[in-house]
Amino acid sequence: MLIIKNNQICAQPMIDILNSKPIEQKICENIHEYILENKQPAVIAGEKTELFHVSGFAEYHHQRLSEYLKYLFHPSETINIARGFFSDYPCRHCWLKFHDLIIDITIKQFADKIIDLAPEIKFLVDRSYFISNNPQNLIYRFYQEKDEI
Repeated sequence: MLIIKNNQICAQPMIDILNSKPIEQKICENIHEYILENKQPAVIAGEKTELFHVSGFAEYHHQRLSEYLKYLFHPSETINIARGFFSDYPCRHCWLKFHDLIIDITIKQFADKIIDLAPEIKFLVDRSYFISNNPQNLIYRFYQEKDEI
């Protein structure tokens, strides 16, 4: 889950885009907007706050986000839902794929999971979202697309 206080997401995104284009900035703005529009009230340690639930909601959120982002692109372009696995975690995962760009707004669900990640990079999954088209990015390489799960 992402904690939101005063309409501020309490985790930073990880953005690693090669040859950045203006559309990527617009995607980031729309992701932030989507998360805030889908937050829910909660109480943590007696304090009122708001949450964006991610664990178990990857397919749901990415399906809705793809619809949300649809108007940003030329009608012939589509953002596809990719299905597969993240690293060695044995549960299926979903994310958005636009050409070689990966968009994952539920990456934070892996922050508390037992995954074979070196301790020095484990903190990288504790983010509000992940966007990258850089095949050299350590996290980018953990996405394993598999059509049939």
